[in-house]
Amino acid sequence: MARAWLLCLLLCPAAAWSQQAPRRELIYGSQLMSPEEREQYRRDMRAADEPAAQAKVRAQNRERMRERARKRGVELRDPEGVVRR
Repeated sequence: MARAWLLCLLLCPAAAWSQQAPRRELIYGSQLMSPEEREQYRRDMRAADEPAAQAKVRAQNRERMRERARKRGVELRDPEGVVRR
């Protein structure tokens, strides 16, 4: 009985780790966004049920972040959208 319990303790966490969480994509220009804006972007992406709709959300965000970066005098590195000063 103790052996079965020990085996369960060893194997159960491994089984839980093998079930990967959904992968989060990097948000273009996220460093220029507030936490609320990032969460809104994620909600918009979840609400976009078609790949074309998701592409539209990404494109709109990319344009907003490029404009914001230009106004702040920073450069967004493609494709990740990481800020370079």
